[in-house]
Amino acid sequence: MQQQLTLGTVQFGLNYGVSNSVGKVNPKEVESILDIAYENGISELDTAVAYGDSEFILGKLINGRFKVSTKLPKLDLENQKNVREWTKSQIESSLERLNVNQIETLFLHDVSVIFSPNASEIYETIQDFISKGTIRKFGLSIYNHHDLEKIPSYVEYNRIQCPINVFDRSLESSGWMDSLHLKGIEIQARSIFLQGILLMKKERRPNYFSKWSGLFEKWDKTIEMNQISPTLLCILFIKTLTKVSNVVFGVESKNQLLEIISHFKENRKLQFLDGLSSDDEDLIFPFRWTLK
Repeated sequence: MQQQLTLGTVQFGLNYGVSNSVGKVNPKEVESILDIAYENGISELDTAVAYGDSEFILGKLINGRFKVSTKLPKLDLENQKNVREWTKSQIESSLERLNVNQIETLFLHDVSVIFSPNASEIYETIQDFISKGTIRKFGLSIYNHHDLEKIPSYVEYNRIQCPINVFDRSLESSGWMDSLHLKGIEIQARSIFLQGILLMKKERRPNYFSKWSGLFEKWDKTIEMNQISPTLLCILFIKTLTKVSNVVFGVESKNQLLEIISHFKENRKLQFLDGLSSDDEDLIFPFRWTLK
């Protein structure tokens, strides 16, 4: 099965990413990016309520050309007495901002919602939208496979979205990738460039990452050994994971998009050094980074 490309849109609504040099992408550039994505057969966009005004921007520009998946935001339990009404309101607001009649996949942005006392009410409200056809699929956005171990047995999901990259291979090494694939659950890889750290030249990497200098030396050597750009190496690594159905990636410009589309068409054998991965959450979870 050929992997499908899904264009992530966090950069359209926020100044996002360690290696981001341009800040939030301006609307004119967003328009060009979407035109090029459509012309090159990219049919799905990934967004979220938490991505600033990304949903609103997309609503003005997609013109029925794309399927759009979005994410239910984190639930503030202290202030939410009527959880069903809150869930319904969030979904309807996303549909309105996106200017669409159907959401391709509604992901839980914060999977801990499904472990909360209100989980069944949220899940049942989402299922009401699915039964009406307003939402096509239900998905979980997770950080690693341990989140999946806690999902209640009554919860059925069609998709997961998870960080997968050269350093973070825990979904595969834990056996969860095989298990999900056997159940017919679609696996979407995100953070394939580890928020851009894997693309940075050695001298530009923040001091925070010096703790893992041995790992980064192996990465730099792998790039050199394969005589390849880090972007292409990250992409060719993801392409080796045949159980991954979708790859979600973000761009800051149309030129970046064209480069990535071109790289996904390439096929070549790679050489990897042993031990080129980590389960250190201070490295593989960007929300834990303390960068100055």
